[in-house]
Amino acid sequence: MDRTAARVAAKRRAAAAAATATAAATATAAATATAAATAEGTKRDESRRRSSKWRSNSRYIGRAHRKDKETLQQQQQQQQQQQQQQQQQQHQQTTRYSTTTSSSSSSTTTTTTSSSNSSTFYTPSSSSSSSNSSNSSSSSSSSVPGRQRQQRMHQ
Repeated sequence: MDRTAARVAAKRRAAAAAATATAAATATAAATATAAATAEGTKRDESRRRSSKWRSNSRYIGRAHRKDKETLQQQQQQQQQQQQQQQQQQHQQTTRYSTTTSSSSSSTTTTTTSSSNSSTFYTPSSSSSSSNSSNSSSSSSSSVPGRQRQQRMHQ
């Protein structure tokens, strides 16, 4: 009887030890799986964080590049507008100067022409003249019609 009880007790102890070992192995396996999952999750999270950071940086770089490009385009447009305005101003000034010069020269020419053209009428008296002895009165008749001679003065 004592031997039977001893065998039963030994079997129980063996079963308990086996159960404990199984539980320990299961716990270890679970812990290992959890650790592996955690590590994988950490890697995944790190990868996501890096890719998110890269995308964010890429977006920032893209925005900065677009902004620089827009700024450059605006500067070029402003320079072109300034050049066009300068050209228009130069053209207007040139046109105004030439108009002023031509109008002043034409008015000067008109003034000069009107003031410097002079006409002189002369009638030569040569046809017949009769004179008395001591009187200096002479009667002259002209048979040649008066001619007009224009003298133009050059400045």
